[in-house]
Amino acid sequence: MLITRVDNTDTPTVGAVALELMNRIGDTGSIVLSARLPKSDIDREYRIPIDGWQSGEEGNIDLFKSLGMGFYEPVIDPVVEAVLPDSAGEKAGLKKGDKLVAMNGKAISSWTAWADYVHDHPGETLTTDILRGNKTITVDIIPKPKEDNPKVGFVGVQVKVPPIPEKLLVHEEHGVFESIPEAFKRTWQASVFTLSSIGKIIVGDISYKQLSGPISIARVASESANSGIYSYLSLLALLSVSLGILNLLPVPVLDGGHIFFYLIEWLKGSPVSEGIQQAAYQLGMMLVLSVMVLSMVNDLGRF
Repeated sequence: MLITRVDNTDTPTVGAVALELMNRIGDTGSIVLSARLPKSDIDREYRIPIDGWQSGEEGNIDLFKSLGMGFYEPVIDPVVEAVLPDSAGEKAGLKKGDKLVAMNGKAISSWTAWADYVHDHPGETLTTDILRGNKTITVDIIPKPKEDNPKVGFVGVQVKVPPIPEKLLVHEEHGVFESIPEAFKRTWQASVFTLSSIGKIIVGDISYKQLSGPISIARVASESANSGIYSYLSLLALLSVSLGILNLLPVPVLDGGHIFFYLIEWLKGSPVSEGIQQAAYQLGMMLVLSVMVLSMVNDLGRF
């Protein structure tokens, strides 16, 4: 099934779907999906009721899983390709070439099924049967909680992923002149999302624990760099837009606060009194520092 629109907005890629869903975090009502069955040209509309969707969640949010959805994933054989150093997999004695055949007495049908179970059971002992050569051995694996989300287990094992069929890939290409309006469009989308998220945090529709500080940003930047130059540059662009929008908020000590005072001066024909400006700057500084401390506390709580 191909998702073509989310809330009446075209979604040609998985990233576009994710962006539209992110805009609905904390909302109540219905998410409207338009989807097309294979070998069909007719879109059907589906309404998914939500009530304060993901408003109380902390850390990373799995948008698709929370709605009971999942995009195409190739069938991956549960055969270990690499084991990360100092990981739960290394501590359990897993080696390259091991085939995972059973866990807690249940047969492992695919790597994805096993990985999902591992993610849901951090810190728990998973008795796993593996096939090493012609011999079956049993090991106990205790998934480590992920640093950025302790609710998710991590073993530190990599597998070989087959390529996605070409017919399922969407190629987006823009010429030099086409890229300009596309850049404005995406900058506008990022700006609206930033302002909307700030508003939802203020009114309580999104948990304040979603705020992230420099530690989380550095970790995400490192992960995006490992994913490739496109992911890294996309993250830098998003951060630049978000910081730019935050800096333009009408809060004293920020550039937006200065613009706000200039606007008042233009309207009333005289500058704001020094006493009021000084008090506003002190209040603005307290607000900015409070947000910085809160984001740092959230970071430390995650790690």
